Amino acid sequence: MVMRRGLAMLAFCASTLAFAPVHRRPSMSTLGASMNVNDIVDKAYEGKSFAELAASPVSALQGMADWTDAVGEDLKIPTVGQLGRWKYFLWARAFADLAEHEMPDRRVDGSTLNANKALDEAHEGKTIKEILALPPSALQGIAEHSDADLAKLKVRTVADLGAWKFAIAASAIATLAEVESGDLGEHR
Repeated sequence: MVMRRGLAMLAFCASTLAFAPVHRRPSMSTLGASMNVNDIVDKAYEGKSFAELAASPVSALQGMADWTDAVGEDLKIPTVGQLGRWKYFLWARAFADLAEHEMPDRRVDGSTLNANKALDEAHEGKTIKEILALPPSALQGIAEHSDADLAKLKVRTVADLGAWKFAIAASAIATLAEVESGDLGEHR
């Protein structure tokens, strides 16, 4: 009896496999089709290429309201790509990334390590941790009146700017837009 059930099950499995669809390798036109960044872009921008996203207004990022486009224009960062490559964000990000590696009172005599070209003169000579606590206008080139615009975006310090999730996402999009191919089958 058990043997008969086992044989019947084996026959059923064999017949099912005989009609199972053949899985083929995806064609070159569908390669990469599973990649998406839908969780960081508004619904209207889902399915866009990295290049299209980089050229989109900052409000294309999920969580950035339409009014942020005007703030982006005022700050000269009207697109996702420009936000991602914005030198002030990149400087702030670099300070934030290096802060954990700074050792208090351990500067070597004669060291010339500095970021003076990124800072207003009043802030040159400060530690990285001190710089992170400053308003964004401490970065050379950001006017003091821009602190109010950035505060609307919840960016009140250099640390906030360096950790700003929208700029981080924009940076990733801008970076990958540079290596995106218009032809999914192309590889270089």
